[in-house]
Amino acid sequence: MKKLFSFILFFIFCSGFSQINSNDQVVYLDSLKRIGTLDNYQYLRVVKEYHLKKDRYDVAVYYKSGKIQMRATTTNKDILKLEGSAIYFFENGNRKKIVNYINNKPIGKEFEWYENGKIKSEIENLQGDQVGSEITKIIQYWDENNIQHVVDGEGEYTEKEENYSAISKGSVKNNLKEGVWIGNSSRYKINFTEKYINGRLISGKSIDSLGNEINYDKIIVEPIPKKGMQHFYNHISKSFRIPNYINNTVHGTLYFTFTIKKNGEIGDISVLNKDEFGLSEIAIKIIKNYKEWSIGYFRGIPIDQSFYLPITLK
Repeated sequence: MKKLFSFILFFIFCSGFSQINSNDQVVYLDSLKRIGTLDNYQYLRVVKEYHLKKDRYDVAVYYKSGKIQMRATTTNKDILKLEGSAIYFFENGNRKKIVNYINNKPIGKEFEWYENGKIKSEIENLQGDQVGSEITKIIQYWDENNIQHVVDGEGEYTEKEENYSAISKGSVKNNLKEGVWIGNSSRYKINFTEKYINGRLISGKSIDSLGNEINYDKIIVEPIPKKGMQHFYNHISKSFRIPNYINNTVHGTLYFTFTIKKNGEIGDISVLNKDEFGLSEIAIKIIKNYKEWSIGYFRGIPIDQSFYLPITLK
């Protein structure tokens, strides 16, 4: 009965979107944009013409209310790898942000607005020589009262990091962060102070809710296997075996998401595209059995971070 009720709800919800058809993929997402369920979803992601083989796919994300949240193009239909212009919207329908992506990284001009439709900022994302060396040029910035605080790369800027519920303020010189910046994260209950020279972080210090001080030199540290990614891939490759009786039947790629917890454990494992032979359940057990992870950090604070893993069936 519950399955029937869920299907009816899903049908009623999707029937409100005339753009959705049988060739499209629909995925429930939770409040953090992780794979969710009908019971906990906050967003709905739709990949157009999912079942066709293409170089690029149009993708849209909707609020639970049915209002559009994002429109973009991806080169991977299962794990989004954005390419080209992406437009983000507030739930009231006003534009929120326009970002240009190259290989899933924001590159080029980026414009942002407030929910009332007034312009917020103009920045430019520059690709660095190596991973983590990207630079953001801050060109123009207005506050919510439409008072301009950064003019042609000079002034005071307020930066919000929605994914981490963080806000920071500081000086901008020659389009780049300069000097001491001060901020906080309500999600992780920290206050932090950072020093910048020519837009590059020189040093940072976080103070947690217990008064502990943590020094850092990177805003984000991604979780990685302690013995390297290749060791993790080898573990998957050696442990995952397709039974002989279906070896010539299955093909394609299974996509998994999971979380590396701040205590180093693996949790919240989900598969984006389950198979009919139970191979995804086998893979989930193999992923769980891998224990050797270095945890992720946000401004020196251990945090839970999501991870994506494709497993090719061949």
